[in-house]
Amino acid sequence: MPKQHKILTVEIPPESFKSANLFRIDYKDCFLITVYKRDVSAQDVARNFFLMAPAWIVNLMKFRDVIVANIGLKSHSEIEKRNDPKVSKFEVGEAFGLFHIKGHTENEIVIGADDKHLNFRVSLLVQKQDNSRTLIYVSTIGMLHNKFGRFYMKLVAPFHKLVVPSMLNGIRKGLLADKLDNNEQ
Repeated sequence: MPKQHKILTVEIPPESFKSANLFRIDYKDCFLITVYKRDVSAQDVARNFFLMAPAWIVNLMKFRDVIVANIGLKSHSEIEKRNDPKVSKFEVGEAFGLFHIKGHTENEIVIGADDKHLNFRVSLLVQKQDNSRTLIYVSTIGMLHNKFGRFYMKLVAPFHKLVVPSMLNGIRKGLLADKLDNNEQ
């Protein structure tokens, strides 16, 4: 079994993306981390996804927003509606900057965005293994609409493969720091 701090690249679990609503997948990846904590919910993972992003990722997204604003793509700064992840229930339709909740089940929250160059979805999936261990999968799929979408994805993919594992580490740190569960190992 994977160690707690090791992030693995794996296949997307078959139970992921039941609510993705993309008719074609042009890009996909999936990362997995094991957290030794019980009673981790998809909401816990989503909350930490938004609250525990490392500073370098926040700055990278701000830089991205400056660049894409000049070429007509959506940016985080132009989005008016933002829910607070500290109190959110992560219901379908809620917005967190560019990200909208596209699906929500007991074990999975799907977030995503649609733009003129691509549509993407990110699955935050939890699988409880036993009384002390939870697997957390962060999977991404994308549907590219045009040449610019393919060009954009070629530029973004190498960063994405650095960002997602870093986000998973942030999620893990947030979950383990959470005082709601006193039965951690």
